Amino acid sequence: MTEQTAVDQWNSRYPISTAVVAYPGARPEDDPTGERLITRTRSEASVLGGHTAVVWVDGHSACIALTHVDPVQPADTYTPPAKYVRSDGVDCCPHATPVGPGSCEHCWDLVKWDAVDAPATSPV
Repeated sequence: MTEQTAVDQWNSRYPISTAVVAYPGARPEDDPTGERLITRTRSEASVLGGHTAVVWVDGHSACIALTHVDPVQPADTYTPPAKYVRSDGVDCCPHATPVGPGSCEHCWDLVKWDAVDAPATSPV
């Protein structure tokens, strides 16, 4: 992806004032003791010097590379995953929607039993 594409994607998804965690020096996977800012963006993203996608954030005087900025989903917009409910009304664990790789064996069993218990449909 080009730097301009990264900027365009960022700006289409995250308006100015988006809550972010910014890592001015290095990301935590590269330096666990590095500076971490919990802040908001104060500009749109742009390409700096024709080579680096950056954004400016509150509380820091320099721009920060987009690769060192993670958007934060505010708690008031968090939507928990939907619960899977069997045909008999019993709830299953949240990760059952949809059932797939990583779903627990119990969830798979519920889906299998629903398929067996499902009434046959008739075109008449």
